[in-house]
Amino acid sequence: MVLSRFLTLFNKKKEDIMAKKTSRRAATAASKVLRDGRTGKASKTAAGSALSQRESKRN
Repeated sequence: MVLSRFLTLFNKKKEDIMAKKTSRRAATAASKVLRDGRTGKASKTAAGSALSQRESKRN
């Protein structure tokens, strides 16, 4: 459910999400989810996964 909402929000196909790095826009949204105390465990898990696939700024 969370993944389908995420995919709809960013107008992406599941295959595109799995094959590429997380976009800056998606990473920003994921960061907001993690910082929001009202979000559930599934949302935070999806957000953490998205951020873990984001390319590091330090590279």
